[in-house]
Amino acid sequence: MKTNILFLILFFLTLTQTSIAQVKIEVKSLTASGEIPSDISTKTSIKVQNSIATTKSESDSKKSQKTEEQFLLKSNYLVDETFNSGRVIFGDDISKYVNNIANKLLTGNDNLKQELRFYVIRSNQANAFSTHQGAIFITSNLLARINTEDQLAFILSHEIAHYQKKHVFNKYLEASRVINRKQLKYSSYDENIRKLSKFSKTFELEADAVGFQLFKKAGYSEKAAEEVFGILRTIDYPIDTLDIDLSFLELKGIPVNKTQKLSSLKPIKSDNQNWSYSHPDIEERIQKISALYGSGELTKSDKSRYAIVKLSCFVESINQSIQSQNFIDALFDIAQLKRRGVQHSILTELSDKCYYGLAVYTINGDYGHRFGSYQGKQGALSRFYKFFEEMSKEELTLFCSLKVSSKSPYSSESTKFILSEYFDTQITSEESLGKFDNFETEPKNKLDSITALILKSPVKSVAYKSELNQTKNNFKAQVNHTDSVNGLSKKERKQYDKTVQLNPLPKIKKLVFVDPDFIRYNSGSSGRNQLLNSNEKKEELLKLIEETKHKSGLELKLLSAKNCVIASEYNMLGVLNATLSEVSLANENDMEDGFIPSYRDQLQKIIETNETQYYCYMGFVDNIAKEGGAYYYVKILDIKNGKIVYSSGESILKNIASSSLERVFLEELDIISE
Repeated sequence: MKTNILFLILFFLTLTQTSIAQVKIEVKSLTASGEIPSDISTKTSIKVQNSIATTKSESDSKKSQKTEEQFLLKSNYLVDETFNSGRVIFGDDISKYVNNIANKLLTGNDNLKQELRFYVIRSNQANAFSTHQGAIFITSNLLARINTEDQLAFILSHEIAHYQKKHVFNKYLEASRVINRKQLKYSSYDENIRKLSKFSKTFELEADAVGFQLFKKAGYSEKAAEEVFGILRTIDYPIDTLDIDLSFLELKGIPVNKTQKLSSLKPIKSDNQNWSYSHPDIEERIQKISALYGSGELTKSDKSRYAIVKLSCFVESINQSIQSQNFIDALFDIAQLKRRGVQHSILTELSDKCYYGLAVYTINGDYGHRFGSYQGKQGALSRFYKFFEEMSKEELTLFCSLKVSSKSPYSSESTKFILSEYFDTQITSEESLGKFDNFETEPKNKLDSITALILKSPVKSVAYKSELNQTKNNFKAQVNHTDSVNGLSKKERKQYDKTVQLNPLPKIKKLVFVDPDFIRYNSGSSGRNQLLNSNEKKEELLKLIEETKHKSGLELKLLSAKNCVIASEYNMLGVLNATLSEVSLANENDMEDGFIPSYRDQLQKIIETNETQYYCYMGFVDNIAKEGGAYYYVKILDIKNGKIVYSSGESILKNIASSSLERVFLEELDIISE
């Protein structure tokens, strides 16, 4: 999605299921702006020290102090992982709006207002959570699901109450007695959000009651609290669940087969306990909140203003779905927005990304295994899954190549890529070279019909024929090369093998290290993994990169959340981390030749800014209780071509001392710079 732009569009906004108003609103891209908050720039080690200093009490026992210190270390690490992701939004209009609502709730409570900071985080987890450090987060997906400022105010007041009552620390004390993991699990950012947002039934009910008083005092509509619980019942389903037909997906001239249609839809079932599967029964929460209702003057919140927030976060949710390869879900959400009256090129661009991803993942793997069956879906979403599930690999791939717009900036490159992948799977022998030479004008099946539409399109037919000829030429060249190698004598073959390099590294002159990491833990004899202070080692690694700039033959640059000076650098970190995830998954699905990342336009700007297309991810993991329990990993990402060009890593027999850290680092640089 393009950053730093506003889109003026017409949106038939549904603020409730029954009321539709035509309003002119903006879609704002979710990117950080302004000064870097100290929550991001302050080193984790300093945060831990400050937390221990302010929490420690002389009356605490040694055991209690040790538990507190372990909690502060672990919680600061998890929260900093969230900040370091590049996905946290600050300083923009939407996060300012959230902070304004929080300030209204905290009117007259200046001390608490000083302690708390509020952030939006880009995530398709529908959640909000508070932290012991005073940072409170709400995800973009949850903002997309709620409909009014009043509902947002109740959610924020609930999280403020968690902080007031120190539920985060009390939760840790409770969990530390019962959780006994057998192995360390390195979490994704969304998994961290789930960890940080889970509380017991008792804590949730208390946060409801305490938060409701803040919410009520600020003058918001009491019924909004009940409305929030209604939204939580369907939190695992699409944001908009209105029934929708297949016209959004159909190709003109190709009828939808009966097998692609569903005669009836499985109704969406609300779930009283699905709020991350950790919160108490929703009906019980509604009953307890209802008992607190009273009378009083209500504020009149600006519904049209929240509409901007909702739509902007809805579009961000689609973007997040594409990045996590949930392409059919994203197409369903796009169709819902179009049904609401949203018509803009941003939706065309997002649709193109969905069709591209769906095509290349299908042709390179198994559709059913990758995307799941319609039978596991509910409501109108199952229509969309059924539509694609009934196509063959070949039909789906060519169908998607046609559905990609001819006008989108993304279209030309993605259409060529789809067709290239398609022909690579079709032309695998000399017999298959003539497979596409005599296409009949009268289609015999659906695949023929789709192909005929492609050949009738002035733009698509050029791409089709070009990629077909290129694939044929590549195959012939490969056959000739194999024949010539097989014809070599033993001596010539031996010399040839010496000169051939498998997967040679590109010539890299400048390399950017993206937030290198160091994790140290102790598995101990109990089997429980205890996170240890890794900050000194991580800072040592960062310092090593700085010092090595002049020792290696490479120009090195460090990009880390802690050394970001301006918001654009922090946004860059988020784009690069998302791209690594996308490209890594594409590599796992046999797309080593490259993949077009969803952030393609932003990546081009990053290349221009840093004057390189190569970005390195490096980390060390050290289990001090286990001989050979330490290892490292290195990945170099080519963001221009969407592929990993270098991957290395291995176990280290001894624990990671300073000398071995430097040795491994320099050895890897030598290989890269050769």
